Amino acid sequence: MASTDTIAQAAPVIERMLTGAARLVLSVVLLGAALGKLSDPSFFLGFVSAVFGVGASGANAFFIFTICLEALLGSAVLLMGKQPWAYWSSACLFLLFAAIISYAIVIDLEASCGCFGAFLETQEANPVSLIRNVFLAATALFLAIELSNHTSDD
Repeated sequence: MASTDTIAQAAPVIERMLTGAARLVLSVVLLGAALGKLSDPSFFLGFVSAVFGVGASGANAFFIFTICLEALLGSAVLLMGKQPWAYWSSACLFLLFAAIISYAIVIDLEASCGCFGAFLETQEANPVSLIRNVFLAATALFLAIELSNHTSDD
């Protein structure tokens, strides 16, 4: 019986460690992407122009919107971990990115997506990028659901 009690006592600690690690990963990816895009906007701007067929002003607007949203959500996930909106919003953003990357794959666009600016220059819109975004969306959804379950219990 003692081993069962030990496992039951350790479960909440393990759960807190896993959710903390997931929060850290999400915030680092979001903040890293925002900083990466700022380090060299040309990759992202070129990708946005090619995918959406917009000019410089449209690409710049999307660039500014994306950086602000990534910085806001990355900071919210890191600093305000108990806010479900941060995880729901992050999941939506990652799913949007997955849809854009899927479209780029379908149109056979062989250009760097610029997701992380100069940090990962050669990161093309490919199945690996798609899987990464789907995984990040699933992680954010898991945290959102977990948090919603815990807040409804209180």
